[in-house]
Amino acid sequence: IPTRPCVRSINNKKDVILAPYIVYMRNDELFMRAVTIEHDSRPPREPKLGTFKLVGLGEVSATTRRFVQQFHYDPGDAQYAGKTICSLI
Repeated sequence: IPTRPCVRSINNKKDVILAPYIVYMRNDELFMRAVTIEHDSRPPREPKLGTFKLVGLGEVSATTRRFVQQFHYDPGDAQYAGKTICSLI
């Protein structure tokens, strides 16, 4: 995540490209806060920082595409305390 690569995956039967901000544990499961860059080769109507349960994403792969941080988030927030796997610098 520190080098800001986008991730390609299948989510809700759609091909998506995500910009991951943080991966963390919650209730013994991995979650990712990310912005959807594209779904089925189209940009979303409204970009937003969403939460994705990693077990629900299929065919996950890194891409060579890089992203620019669009949203503010606090990696020091209490919900991530002691649970962060990796995050933006």
